[in-house]
Amino acid sequence: MESTYDADFYAWANTQAALLRSGRIDQADIEHIAEETFPPACPFTIEQILNEDVPGDEPR
Repeated sequence: MESTYDADFYAWANTQAALLRSGRIDQADIEHIAEETFPPACPFTIEQILNEDVPGDEPR
């Protein structure tokens, strides 16, 4: 079965945004969100980015 991500990116993106805005991160498609947000060549893991543990990144 084709996922919404593959079949209708716009609908998928809107659903993911709604899930994140409502705090339902456990229901969000984190793998694809990370793929769309951070390029494959990104040297950091999603855990580092979420924990703001990125070397050389100064606190704001």
